[in-house]
Amino acid sequence: MSTAGEPSVITFLFTDIVGSTQLHEALGDEAAQEIVRLHNRMVRREVQRHGGSEVKVMGDGFMIAFRSVTSALSCALGIQRAISRHNQEQPTLEFLVRMGLNVGEAIEEEEDFFGTAVIVAARIAALADGGEILTSAAVKQLAQGMRGIEYQSRG
Repeated sequence: MSTAGEPSVITFLFTDIVGSTQLHEALGDEAAQEIVRLHNRMVRREVQRHGGSEVKVMGDGFMIAFRSVTSALSCALGIQRAISRHNQEQPTLEFLVRMGLNVGEAIEEEEDFFGTAVIVAARIAALADGGEILTSAAVKQLAQGMRGIEYQSRG
């Protein structure tokens, strides 16, 4: 995305399957891993559709980078819609995902990103409940032109 070591403005999306440890305990490793596979396919399909770049997979979640705030937000919404459809169609393999988005300058090194913008995005994702997409104020401000988005302040 940029020359190594030079900061560039990137929108970061983090995903995380809620309660994955409990899913493994309740369903067993094979069924829980099938949920992880489903999550991974859904995420990758939407990332490709919206022009994002998969930075890394972290067990049951992703770190994804976008050049566009609206593309990142559209991707997150697409993922949540896909999960909602899946949960309605296959309630025995139901799962929820929390997501967080932030935008800012980050340093790219060795196909990974570092810096405050990344840290904040990860922390925002950790604050979300299952089925939620939390964003920083910067994401909200830059995505003002998107229609059909309802924001609620979480402080």
